[in-house]
Amino acid sequence: MSFDGDDARTVAVVGVPYPHLSERMEAVQDAYDRAFADRSRDAGWEYAVEIPTIRKTRQALGRVIRAPDDFGVRALLDKRYTSADMGKYSVRDAFPPEERGELIDIGPEKLKFAMLNFYTDHDAYDGPPPEP
Repeated sequence: MSFDGDDARTVAVVGVPYPHLSERMEAVQDAYDRAFADRSRDAGWEYAVEIPTIRKTRQALGRVIRAPDDFGVRALLDKRYTSADMGKYSVRDAFPPEERGELIDIGPEKLKFAMLNFYTDHDAYDGPPPEP
């Protein structure tokens, strides 16, 4: 599905799209743990869970920026995307470094105004600003 022009100026990823837990997923994770035990202590988690999760998130975020002149807001709405330490459930460090640099932690109460400022800067908002 492709969204062109003004069709997708904002994407919100609500939650972290982890794969569904199942016996099959546990078997895949265990197989990766055994196959890559010499490279990583947590290879099963990394290859079976973390990498597919970040891939899904990046695919959703990619719906906003499809061409060099596109602009938009990509919001990751879950504490696990922030710089907060959530242990192995933190997903921020799984993004490539250049994308990690684009992530800005904003409190939920400030998101509306951060978006308004962004779209105003791009002449993409008509009307008076909303009241706080």
